[in-house]
Amino acid sequence: MGVTNRMSSVDEKIARLSPEKLALLAKRLQDKRLQKNLAGSEEGANNGDLIPHLADRVNAELSYAQQRLWFLDQLEPGSPSYIIPAAVRLEGKLDVVALENSLAEVVRRHDILRTTFISQEGAVLQAVHPFERFDLPVIDLSGEPEAVREETAQRLIRENSLTSFNLAAGPLFVTRLIRLAENSHILLLCMHHIISDGWSMGVLVREISELYAAQVSGRMPHLPELTIQYADFADWQR
Repeated sequence: MGVTNRMSSVDEKIARLSPEKLALLAKRLQDKRLQKNLAGSEEGANNGDLIPHLADRVNAELSYAQQRLWFLDQLEPGSPSYIIPAAVRLEGKLDVVALENSLAEVVRRHDILRTTFISQEGAVLQAVHPFERFDLPVIDLSGEPEAVREETAQRLIRENSLTSFNLAAGPLFVTRLIRLAENSHILLLCMHHIISDGWSMGVLVREISELYAAQVSGRMPHLPELTIQYADFADWQR
């Protein structure tokens, strides 16, 4: 009985962790396992990776954090309270095709950016969709007077911060590019918190930057293929 209560307490504490802290916990545990493997630990060598790959990521369970956010969305469908918006001003020459290709590659790399959430026989599952194509809509304001450009851009930024998502239909990651002038743009990004968090946004920006730099310079990006996806983490957490 004592063991059962203790494990329940641990599960409850894990369930209350933010996505950022969960990711940090997973990384620390993986680092500890890696240290054991490097030291020749028999346990580490026999058990393999701490977070195993799911054989089928198409329909996976939700993490505890995702389950909370899904429940809140059921109470207030489409609420902008749980979205992560960003507006990045880009000054200087911009290769729009290279930027679009970079965003497409990020979406291809990360299953979670192609995920929606479905109810199935009383359970809620992550539905990972195959990568097909990605388009970056461009709103061209360059022909408008400067005052109109700035006013319209600010309105679009406000609208971006109030984006409403349908968790079942998706997509849950949307982008738009505002062209103010030939060498002045604003990239709008928005995603639902159920597929991202502040820590993940930093990863996203770094990857887009590296992919864009590789595109315009004609080199291969310095980004290894991902060893695990979020669905793997959610299943491991469960």
